[in-house]
This record gives sequence, C-alpha cells and structure tokens, in this order.
Amino acid sequence: MMAGVLTLLWRQVPSVREVSRMLLREDVLWCQAVQVSQQALSKRFVESRAELFERVMMELLPQLHTRWLSGQQRKLPVSLSLARRHFQQIWVVDGSTLEAIFRKLSPRCGLAP
Repeated sequence: MMAGVLTLLWRQVPSVREVSRMLLREDVLWCQAVQVSQQALSKRFVESRAELFERVMMELLPQLHTRWLSGQQRKLPVSLSLARRHFQQIWVVDGSTLEAIFRKLSPRCGLAP
C-alpha cells in the first residue's frame, strides 16, 4: 500500500482506478506487479492510518527532492539538443515515464544508457 501511495504522489497519478491499472501493468518501487481491484484500493485508502504515511513521506521527501534535482542537471540526449536549436518549445508525448523516454532516445543518438 505504501508503494502505491508513494507512486501515486510522485508520478501524480490522477485516480485510484489508474493506480490499480498501473499496479497490474508494472512493478512499482519495491513491489512486483499485482492485480488489485479499484474497490480494494479505495477501501485501504480509507482505512489506512494517515500518520504512518506522513512519517514515511517526511523521511523520504529529502531523498526524493535530491534525486529530482540531480535529474534536472542531466545532460539532454543529442536528439533533444538538436531539436532545441531549431524550435522554441518541444512537446514530448508518450505513455512512458520521462526516464523511459530518455532510455529510448539514448541508443538512437549513440549515447550510452
């Protein structure tokens, strides 16, 4: 449940239904993919102790913030660097996370993953 909540917050998942789909499709943090109904998740959210989630979040926020800052300093893939020279704005549309997009772009650009 904790992995689901942290993923919901970090990845800004818009609904419990989408969290249940995500848990079915992919491994989330330290948990393997698992089938969980929307009703079961909703019930657990209501019954869970908020203090537990608050303590975990307060301990993890500094680490998450540090990781986010390091991601902001990452070198852009060559394809995006070239595109930025020609366009004021670049819109990337993909169902993957940003990290997955960079992994997809890097091999095509000759960059090591």
